Amino acid sequence: MALSDDRGHLACGTDLGVLVEQITRGTPPADPEHQQDCAHCARALERIRSVWHDVRGFAEQPVAVPGDLLRQVMSRVRSHGAQVSLPGETLGSTTVSAAIVGRIARRAAVEIDGVAFASALAVNADDGAVTVRVRMIITYGPSIDALADAVRTRISTAVMALTGVTVVAVDVFVDDLSRTLSGAELFGARPVQAHNPRPAPWGPTTNERDRR
Repeated sequence: MALSDDRGHLACGTDLGVLVEQITRGTPPADPEHQQDCAHCARALERIRSVWHDVRGFAEQPVAVPGDLLRQVMSRVRSHGAQVSLPGETLGSTTVSAAIVGRIARRAAVEIDGVAFASALAVNADDGAVTVRVRMIITYGPSIDALADAVRTRISTAVMALTGVTVVAVDVFVDDLSRTLSGAELFGARPVQAHNPRPAPWGPTTNERDRR
């Protein structure tokens, strides 16, 4: 399928968008005689049909809804409205939104070198203490257990320093690996190194070799 210098047209001058609509919407050919004899149009139509067949196949696949979807949604809703009461107040009460704790935890997590993305949720808020659940996408390099320990320490320290709330546990879920920049590099923060006692099994990365 040869394209002209104008990427929206084939080498024969036919508008590629018109051919796409012909396959996806069933519109009649704009120039039936040309299409019948044109090799460029024939190849383009064949590829469009193949791609459209795959797209329709994906669209027709049933979507599996988790059985506990409602519970998960309501848990999220309740957690964002939850409040953490700080103990020891004498001149009045102090409460901190669990959503604020979650935001602080997320910011703390992405400051760790090796964390490309993180989301955090504060749960089980009670008597000035919370549990934090963190989901992360991490970069290749540091060991996952060392990175998780660094995230736990960073979150616990940051939440206590900024809110006075005690983090009793940090549950870490690593969802994926990425070769993109870490969150610390992406947002311009100074990265906090995670101790990595074991070298990566796939050897040094290109950047590591360059630094050597």
